[in-house]
Amino acid sequence: MKISSNFICFHNELGLEKTIDVFSKAGFEAIDFNADLEEYYTDAHNEDFYRKIKAYAQNKGIVFSQTHAPFGSSFTDDAKAQKRFDEIVKSMKHSSWL
Repeated sequence: MKISSNFICFHNELGLEKTIDVFSKAGFEAIDFNADLEEYYTDAHNEDFYRKIKAYAQNKGIVFSQTHAPFGSSFTDDAKAQKRFDEIVKSMKHSSWL
């Protein structure tokens, strides 16, 4: 079993790479990637970004053990529901690159 933790609190203060550094130095082996942060379920980052982050983390002895997709997928408005569905699918694609 790998020791893992959610990164959202550190990420909000330090950013992604510094958070990976902190978790690595603390002895964690894995991080839960918060794809539910809006910057990660948009088109702001591409496959190259996720693959570089994966390599950066692996270089520090860290893997991404799980990802958290955007929540709130039970909209009654069809347009909002479709948009959230698309965001969740996008998050799944991004997760595959991690």
